[in-house]
Amino acid sequence: MEDAECLQTVVRTLRILSDSPAHRRLLTAQGCVSPLLALLGREESGLLGAAARATAELTRSCCAPCALQVSRHGGIPRLASLAAHGERAVREGALTALGNLCGQGFVRPSVGGAGGIGLLVEALRSESGSPSAPAHLRALCLCCREAVNRARVREEGGLDLLLALLKEPGHRASHSRIIGALLGFFYDQHAMDYLHVRGLVPVLLDKLVTLAGLRQTPHLGPCSSPPEEPEEERQAASFDYPPERPIDGEELPQEASSSFLSLRSWLVSEGYIESPEEVHPVPLSEAEGLHPLQQPPGELMVPEPLEPGAADRLSGALLPADPRPLPVLPLSPTSPPPPHEPCLPEAPVLLLLSRFSQAEDPAPGLVTERSLRTLLDYLTLARPPGARCARLLARLACNPNCLEALVRARAVPLVRAQLIHGLRPALLPESVEVTRGHGGDWTYTRRNRELGEVLLRNLSVQAESPFGAGALTHFLLSGSPSDKEACAIALPLLCRNESLRRRLLLDHGGLHLLLETLLTSQDPVASFGAADGVAWLAGALGEGPAPERARLAEEGGGAGPRCPYRELVGRGAVDMWLVLDGGERLAASRAHLSRGSEVFGAMLGGGYLESRQSEVPLGGVAADVADLLLHHLHGCWAQAGCSSFDRLGQRGAEEKEGVPFEESLLGRALSAAGQFLLGDLVPRLEQAAYLSCDPSCLPALCLFAERHHLPGLHARCLCGLLEAPMGARERVEAWRKLAEGAGDRVGLLSALRALLLKHV
Repeated sequence: MEDAECLQTVVRTLRILSDSPAHRRLLTAQGCVSPLLALLGREESGLLGAAARATAELTRSCCAPCALQVSRHGGIPRLASLAAHGERAVREGALTALGNLCGQGFVRPSVGGAGGIGLLVEALRSESGSPSAPAHLRALCLCCREAVNRARVREEGGLDLLLALLKEPGHRASHSRIIGALLGFFYDQHAMDYLHVRGLVPVLLDKLVTLAGLRQTPHLGPCSSPPEEPEEERQAASFDYPPERPIDGEELPQEASSSFLSLRSWLVSEGYIESPEEVHPVPLSEAEGLHPLQQPPGELMVPEPLEPGAADRLSGALLPADPRPLPVLPLSPTSPPPPHEPCLPEAPVLLLLSRFSQAEDPAPGLVTERSLRTLLDYLTLARPPGARCARLLARLACNPNCLEALVRARAVPLVRAQLIHGLRPALLPESVEVTRGHGGDWTYTRRNRELGEVLLRNLSVQAESPFGAGALTHFLLSGSPSDKEACAIALPLLCRNESLRRRLLLDHGGLHLLLETLLTSQDPVASFGAADGVAWLAGALGEGPAPERARLAEEGGGAGPRCPYRELVGRGAVDMWLVLDGGERLAASRAHLSRGSEVFGAMLGGGYLESRQSEVPLGGVAADVADLLLHHLHGCWAQAGCSSFDRLGQRGAEEKEGVPFEESLLGRALSAAGQFLLGDLVPRLEQAAYLSCDPSCLPALCLFAERHHLPGLHARCLCGLLEAPMGARERVEAWRKLAEGAGDRVGLLSALRALLLKHV
């Protein structure tokens, strides 16, 4: 049948019949592949286009027998030449057929050798949004599974193309496949360096958050493609490690061993032969002095590289006797993870990131603040997180070349916040939308805390080395303002060596930078790091009450139940009355008042009118405060069983009711004690205020002391803030309130420095 129109009708019928895998297998078994390929050499454009489309349909979800016949009858070079044809139908049909053939691993080296890689790259580059683009992209990704094709992908600019498509949301459904393809370049240092320079690491970090389910993604668009079926994935496996079995539909002589199949597969993958049929097994009787390769079961033996021209000498014969086996090869990068580690969707991403961290000088994009935040997010929010992420961070922390970058990236406060304290949402920028997966509780808390302690210990070891000490000194003396700040907030936990810590904090200005950051910074990470570092220096990160508060509480108790004021009133030993603004009359002894207060002494013993009055008006003082002052002036003491002083312990209830300190009994009593110059009462009231005040209210008490010029209470509150065992959030909030309300920040900074000098 030579009539072009009739042949075109037959070819169209063949294409229509290739509508299911079963029909395509039946047509292949009936020998339809060879005549169809022969028509690809005709010149009639209509017939040629119909033949190309029929070939594309017949090779859809290409089975092994079909791919084998296409390879045997020279169809791959013919299709590659037609993929550059002027007719669009011919060009698209041939290119689609080549992409379909890539589904069978044993013909992919031949596709690459015929120029199929360049054709696929060019088609994707020119029409990345076409309906056939996902199929072409799948074929290109499959070609990255063999070493010989990976070299061709790199030479044709395929790495740039894959990276560009990985960044495009329109190809989101193929992103996992692209990452798997890039994983094939795991041991190609040149390709890894090139990908890093082109910005692969930030893209991988973004995919890590998405694949782990920490970020909601829009519904997949029309480019979505169904996942590989297990059988298809088995047939598309890398042919660098060929299966120890004949290809489906291939008949081999009985003498053909599995080792011969491995040898022939290797020759195809390395490009020494174009098709598997070029090398045939020869029976032992026909090959004098030769015998089949012997290979222990379960081991993979790879022959040594062949010299040029060796393939010709091997045609029709086997290798010489006693071949030397090489060691068993390690698992390929695409091998499944070990059984103890769950097979997670983000495992390929973690593997690539781990590869970048294994270099002597790891990829700079992996030790930025953004990358650290992403990895820490993954560890604290993913369920379950891959163990490779923790190993990656530990590897970076142990590398001296990463110390400066990690300090600059504020690794110390970030690790402390997210792994040890469990604080994350307030630390990340608003542009990063991360949500908790599977509930709101933190997972693996104990494991994360242990990991955080290990990371900080490793960083401390690096920092205390001669190189690390020099790097930190350089940061403090010559670094940029941001570098100086990052170094200062890391020093307390980074330098456990006392002499080194004192030198960096005192001699090189680290302590001043730390306190300045604590009081002025608006950045949440810097504020947390400074507050955490100051608390670490002051020893406030242990358990139990602060030492100063415990000592004062112990000193405050243990007096008798006497009330001298009531005893005087009961004996009638009073000679005057104090009349308050509300009309209340309080009995008093003129001698006791004059002796206990310089103000009352001048008022009652001088030439004033009050010295001659039996009822002295006392304005501006509330009844409860006046009663407290009279008890003190007549010999009563705090914690001595006096009911008036017992009321000072009610400050906790007032705090719960929201009563400001200045309006409380203690606050008003302190103001009145200063007004009447009761120098011996002020310290007792300060101590009572400090002991009864919740640690979260210490900033307000400190500001009160500053406004009323109470230096003793001010210093005591600062010391309490340094030593109080508060939570991380509460500590940061307390310092923020104090810094915002302080009238003299310079004086506050000096006072804090003086208190911390004894701890450094």
